[in-house]
Amino acid sequence: IVEFNALSPLGTPLNDFFNAEFDEPFRKFLSENKFDVVHFQHLYGLSANWLKIAKEAGVKVVLKIDDFWFFCVQNHLYTGYGNYCTGIKSFDECADCFAIGKAIDKQQLSNVISIRTKILKEAFEYPDLIHTPSYFALSKHKDYGFENDNFKVIRTGIKPFINETPKKSANRKIRISYIG
Repeated sequence: IVEFNALSPLGTPLNDFFNAEFDEPFRKFLSENKFDVVHFQHLYGLSANWLKIAKEAGVKVVLKIDDFWFFCVQNHLYTGYGNYCTGIKSFDECADCFAIGKAIDKQQLSNVISIRTKILKEAFEYPDLIHTPSYFALSKHKDYGFENDNFKVIRTGIKPFINETPKKSANRKIRISYIG
């Protein structure tokens, strides 16, 4: 286990995706371990450069998308007030949303969000496979310019076995496995 943690209570949209000081340790980690595939569950608090670094190391790169972090600094398309966001209209609007209740320079934040978007769009091109369990997530990412020909919907989990649950008898335990 190798731990990287850049998140802090004072975190900004800059250190949620760009921590270049992690790039060289990650490159070293890949060179010391001959992986065939690197699967990224998320890049939050790490470095967007890792997708490119893994690709350059000659491994297959897989990325899972479970939220809207790539284009929403709030991650889940909710405003700072807790309302559903109907869509990104400008970086200034995103800065206003993120800055609610924080002492942050909104113009500087808007510039950071613009840079963040550009870097994350470029990073989105590197994975050999991007998967999400949701057609909604797929379409929203495409709506905001996050394109990759290998972006696919792959449903999570297994089909429920309704009415097929084994009956417990006096001498038999029911065993349930959770894999995640």
